[in-house]
Amino acid sequence: MNDNIIVSNGVNGSTGDYGLPPMPLAKMAEFIEGQAAPEDLADLKTWYNQHKAEHFGFTGNPKDLSQTGWGIIFAHDDRDHVAALKAALKPLLDLRQSQAEDNFHIFEGADAYRPGETKLKFLARHGKGPEVVKPGEKVPYYVMIVASPEKISYQFQYQLDVQYRKFLINFNIN
Repeated sequence: MNDNIIVSNGVNGSTGDYGLPPMPLAKMAEFIEGQAAPEDLADLKTWYNQHKAEHFGFTGNPKDLSQTGWGIIFAHDDRDHVAALKAALKPLLDLRQSQAEDNFHIFEGADAYRPGETKLKFLARHGKGPEVVKPGEKVPYYVMIVASPEKISYQFQYQLDVQYRKFLINFNIN
């Protein structure tokens, strides 16, 4: 391989290709110097600054769900199946609701993830941005995504991981 080609870390889960394609050293330098910034550069800078600090992106006790909150995100495209999915997950949802108290949120219906939505658009729709997560906010620190990657993209999931802690249940409905 040419020594002037840089291969960065990361894989696109949908395609199996590199998250950032191999590129010449000069082009990578443009990214690093900010001349050709990626779309989510501000979000990544916020993450970096948060994780240098003691709070690691959350200002409360990360082990206390009544502070961190807990939520579940459904895909808007799965609205016909959400009731059945919630019924299947009822024991977990009841437990998390008792632990998270008022900081428990279900993102379904109008609040659900919309097709093609980026993390920043999803958060903005819920009154949030790429700042430190604080106890009691509508978008909780811990979220579980229940959808196939065709309904909620890997890109959204990885973007969400920059700021929040997520768990994933992938499923396909035939």
